[in-house]
Amino acid sequence: MALWETGTLSDADRIVRELCDKRGALLGEESHHGNARTMAFKVELTPRLVKECQYDAFFIETGIYDFLHIQTLLKAGHPVSADMLAAAIGGM
Repeated sequence: MALWETGTLSDADRIVRELCDKRGALLGEESHHGNARTMAFKVELTPRLVKECQYDAFFIETGIYDFLHIQTLLKAGHPVSADMLAAAIGGM
């Protein structure tokens, strides 16, 4: 019996229930990025989405700072290496 069938639902239970029949999920965070609870919650939620909902890919947002640095280099006429670009996009 799934937890949501027992009548006792945690936040993770509710989210897993809502996302299991979806093709993808975007997990955001609080605007100030300073709350460790968001990361802890994603650490709890992600394995459940894989195990219970058969999600098979996981992508993490990248920061803008590497791209701003690349933009500054390009505007100044400096080269940008493939390694710098790979680091900015997470090596994908």
